[in-house]
Amino acid sequence: TAIYDGLWGVSYELTILFFLIGCSFYAAAMLRLPGLSRVVGAFYAAAALLTLGIIIVELGGPALPRLLDNWLHAAVQPLGRLLIGIWLWRYAAESAHSAPSAREAVPS
Repeated sequence: TAIYDGLWGVSYELTILFFLIGCSFYAAAMLRLPGLSRVVGAFYAAAALLTLGIIIVELGGPALPRLLDNWLHAAVQPLGRLLIGIWLWRYAAESAHSAPSAREAVPS
C-alpha cells in the first residue's frame, strides 16, 4: 500500500500543478480580450490563485482562514464555470454565423 499511496500522492500533486498551469495560461490569454472574455479570464486567474493556495498548503505553507477559503471556492468555481459555458455558447454561435455554409465550402 505504500507504493499505491505514493503514486496517489504524486498523481494528485501533478493534477493540481497542471490545473494551475492551465488556468494561468487561459487567464493570460483571455484577460487581453474585451468583454465577456476578459471576465472569464478573471475567473481563470481567480481559479489559478485558489489552486496556488492549495499547493502552498500542501507544501506546508500558510492557509487562508477556513471561512474565507470556503466562500471563495463556493463563489469562484460555480460562477466561473457558468460564465465559461455562456462564453463557449456565444463563441459557438458567433463562429456558426461567420463560418461558410456547407454549399459554400465545397468547390463546384
